[in-house]
Amino acid sequence: MEEKGAAMDEARSPYAALARMGVGFEAGSDRFFAERPTLLMVHGAGGRGAHWLNQTGPLGRTLNAVAVDLPGHGGTAGPSHNDIGAYAAWLETVVGPVFDAGVVLMGHSMGGAIALEAALRGVMKINGLILAGTGARLRVAPDFLKGLEARFEETVEAIVTYAYAPGALDALLREGVRMMKNSGMPVVLGDFAACDRFDCRESLGRLACPALVLCGEADRLTPLKLSEELGRLLKQVSVRVIPEAGHMLMVEAPGAFNREVEEFIEGL
Repeated sequence: MEEKGAAMDEARSPYAALARMGVGFEAGSDRFFAERPTLLMVHGAGGRGAHWLNQTGPLGRTLNAVAVDLPGHGGTAGPSHNDIGAYAAWLETVVGPVFDAGVVLMGHSMGGAIALEAALRGVMKINGLILAGTGARLRVAPDFLKGLEARFEETVEAIVTYAYAPGALDALLREGVRMMKNSGMPVVLGDFAACDRFDCRESLGRLACPALVLCGEADRLTPLKLSEELGRLLKQVSVRVIPEAGHMLMVEAPGAFNREVEEFIEGL
C-alpha cells in the first residue's frame, strides 16, 4: 500500500478519543493516518487487546491497526458482559463513532461473534469482516463452564492447552494462562457463557459486506467445520486455513495470518 496523507493531529485523533473515554487499546502507531484503512481488532473470551500485538505492530506500518480491550478486560473499566449482543452494543456506541471512515472489523473467537453481531445490527460502518477462529454458533463444553466456576485456575490451564496446536512453545502457553487468569473468574465465565448462548446462523444470509474467514489447521476449540459453515452462510466470503496453527492462530503463525489480512484489505 502507498502512504497517503499526513498524520492527524494527535489531540483530535480517534486514539485520543478512545483514551479520553477510558478504552484500553493497543495500536501499531501513536499517530492516526486519516487516509489509511483502519483495522479494528476484537479479542476473544478472557482476553485483551494485547493478544493482537503480532498484528498491531507489523500491520501498523500500512494500516491504522488498533486492538481494543472489551469492557472489564485489560485497560477498559467494567462491568464485563455475559451476552454477545451487549458487547456488540458497546462496540457500536463507544468505539465505532470515533472512526468516521469506517473500519475493517476483525474478531477472534468470541471477538468474531461480536463482529458478526455488530455487522448484523447495522449501526457501525464496517467495510469488511475478518473472522478468525470463530463460528456462527459457539458451543462451549459443559465441563469448561462448570470448571471455570468450581476450579478456575485448573480449567484455564486446560482451555489454554486446547487453544494452541500440539507442540506449541511453553512460553506461549504460560503467557496465555497468565493473561486469562488475570481477567478473573467472573469475567472469563461470563465470556464463555456468552459464547455458549451465541447463535446467528439464521441471520447471516443477509450480510453483504466482504468477509475473510481464517482458521488454524489444528484448531481444537473452533474446528474447521465452523469456518466452513461460515463459508456457506455468508454471501461474499473467502475461507483460508493457516497450516499447523491452533485456535490462537494470530499468535502461533503471525506471518501467514498477517499476509492473509493484508491481501484481503488490499482487495477491498
